[in-house]
Amino acid sequence: MSMTPFNRHVLVERMPTDEKEKTGGILLPEDYVKKSNPYEVVRVITASPNCAFADRIPQNTKIVVLSNFLEDITVEGATHTIVLENHIVGRL
Repeated sequence: MSMTPFNRHVLVERMPTDEKEKTGGILLPEDYVKKSNPYEVVRVITASPNCAFADRIPQNTKIVVLSNFLEDITVEGATHTIVLENHIVGRL
C-alpha cells in the first residue's frame, strides 16, 4: 500500500545504520549516557504537492532531518515514515 503525503509532509525511508556496539577497552561510569546524533539521513520517497521545495527533493534524494521529528505511521499493516518540511536541514 502506498501513501501520498499532504500538508507539507515528506514521505521518507530511514537509511540503515552501521553503529555496532563495541565491547572492551574503556571503562565508563554506570550512569554514562552516549550522546546521540540529533540528525538522521533519510531517502525521499515522495513529497506533498504543497511542499515549498518539492522540486528540489525528487525521489531517492538523500536529505538530513532532525531525527526526533520523524514520525512512523502504521496504517493497514504498513509502516510509513514522514517528516514535516520545516524539519529538513539539507540535501546530500
